[in-house]
Amino acid sequence: MVNIVFDSKAFESKLAVFSAGLGSFYASLMRDVGDRIADEARSRAPTDTGQLRDSIGFLMRGRFAALTTRERFGKNTLPYAWAVHNNRTNPQPFALPVWRNWFGGKNARAYRELANELQRKMREELG
Repeated sequence: MVNIVFDSKAFESKLAVFSAGLGSFYASLMRDVGDRIADEARSRAPTDTGQLRDSIGFLMRGRFAALTTRERFGKNTLPYAWAVHNNRTNPQPFALPVWRNWFGGKNARAYRELANELQRKMREELG
């Protein structure tokens, strides 16, 4: 089972500030960006049967987010996903590289995408 949770105090504090005043609006923005992250991870996943690829999704609970093969937090759906991702002889990492690409560094791609999504939704609402 692959359950990658970005657990950084700096990231959490940024999300806390951003999400505090926006509530469900923030969740909607993060869901849109999270769906793009999951799409990218699915494009890197093994496609032998397609079951692993099709099970990858983005979950949120409060300020915590995960790129995972679980349908919801706490429920294992594909226990072999961890083995595929971390196999010692033939690893096929499909989730962690994507997560790091989106959330790595101070000017992370995910923050830029959240800002773009916020601007797009504001134009929709005000336009």
